[in-house]
Amino acid sequence: MNIKTEIEKFDDSSGIETASTPPASWCIEPAFLNLDHEVLKNHWQFVASVDQFTQTGSYVAGEFCNEQYVVMKTERGDLKAFYNVCRHHAAQLLHGEG
Repeated sequence: MNIKTEIEKFDDSSGIETASTPPASWCIEPAFLNLDHEVLKNHWQFVASVDQFTQTGSYVAGEFCNEQYVVMKTERGDLKAFYNVCRHHAAQLLHGEG
């Protein structure tokens, strides 16, 4: 499937009154999922609330676009995000939140 051709077929210029939904292929074709991931990975995404980081060392771990992440509160009170994987053992470091 050629994604560019499929996207060009879809008319997004009509008003909301006559608009139609994108074709089902946009929801089930792996190529569209990969395109979504590429777009989403290059923009800020909400993964946790500031309220979840109550003290130094508080963390939230999860997965987004097939990438494991962990966000942690530092001693200075900053929030830092990292890949949630040990380089040496290729193992996930943290689960959930704490």
